[in-house]
Amino acid sequence: MKAKFYGFMVMAASLALLTSCNNSEPVSEDILNGGFESCEEGKITNWTKTGAAFSYRGIVSSDEVNGIKVEKVGKYFFSGIDGGTQQMTGTLTSAPFKLTGTGKIAFKMGAGKNNEKVFIEFLVDNEVVLKVSNTDYNEPYCTTQMVRKIADLSKYIDKEVTIRITDNDNSDDFSYVNVDDFVVCKTEEELKTYEAQRTAELALYSEPPFEEDETSTTIQNPGFETGDLTGWKILSGTAFTKVNICPTSQYYWNDRSVYGYGEYYLDGSNNGATPESAVGSIRSTKFTLAGDGYISFMIGAAPTNCYVALCSGVDDSELIKVTNKAFNDPKLPLTLMRVYMDASSYKGQVVYLKVVDNNPSSGFAFMNVDDFRVSLTADEVKALQLEQFNKIKEETYTDS
Repeated sequence: MKAKFYGFMVMAASLALLTSCNNSEPVSEDILNGGFESCEEGKITNWTKTGAAFSYRGIVSSDEVNGIKVEKVGKYFFSGIDGGTQQMTGTLTSAPFKLTGTGKIAFKMGAGKNNEKVFIEFLVDNEVVLKVSNTDYNEPYCTTQMVRKIADLSKYIDKEVTIRITDNDNSDDFSYVNVDDFVVCKTEEELKTYEAQRTAELALYSEPPFEEDETSTTIQNPGFETGDLTGWKILSGTAFTKVNICPTSQYYWNDRSVYGYGEYYLDGSNNGATPESAVGSIRSTKFTLAGDGYISFMIGAAPTNCYVALCSGVDDSELIKVTNKAFNDPKLPLTLMRVYMDASSYKGQVVYLKVVDNNPSSGFAFMNVDDFRVSLTADEVKALQLEQFNKIKEETYTDS
């Protein structure tokens, strides 16, 4: 009797287990919340985090990160810089899904400069089968922008897949990651669309063409009057981008003018649009120095570790350096003051101008420049100095 009862209980337990398995929800064939369009208080829906790097506060609707358009998809994306400080680390793991269609997964990724510490893994049966890092990072042209990527997991069709995003970089050099729009490419047509998108984005964020004529005695776009950095080549860093070209009518500290020349000037901060910690350098087109060998331009802010240099067009050596000796806080913090270089000893040589911000700290750690004029005579320089002096002298000031 006991044996029969025991057999009955084993059969009943087996039946209950089978029924339970049959009633369980099937794994989705889509990546749940792959575009980060859903977020709950305290967590990102359908994603599990460890560590501090992937806070739900990273789900943002902005189009930009640090003034750079990131090309999001939909209303939201995950911004690593908003999800925590750059020094924070952690992981973010998706809910499992059944891989179907072409077996390829498209997604967008930006920042994550250190490929060894910031990456995305795809797991099958808890084993990593593919690891992707941001090999498209190309400072200063492609940094925080999200570029379309395609992960080939076609060997694992009909398997359950999990996505794990890892940030192990605790530095402050693009050590965060931006991600968006994880989708399974169900058809070849969808796959071709994403491949075309990737090709277009790589072209958009590639180094722009730069043409120059060394025989010219002037430089291109000397006062940034095109409204961008046309005629200037970014040499390094992120201190100088198109977001730094501002109208001269723009005030700082509510009512102060920079006294720029023309319609535009380069503002290293743009009222905080570019962080003071950003460093970098740009250069003008090369030219042959003529006139009496004088050069005049305007400079503001930049009390330390920032300068404008005249460089050799042959070996890139710095021939003359000019800093902002007129800086004074609060009297002349950002105001553009006219200065000049006596480069007469380099007359007839091929040279170029370089603008350098080497100050990663705070406290006016940026520079403003405008209206570079080259190949001048001594009399032309004097006239320019007097012109600005009279312009400021005739101004009516507020109490500030």
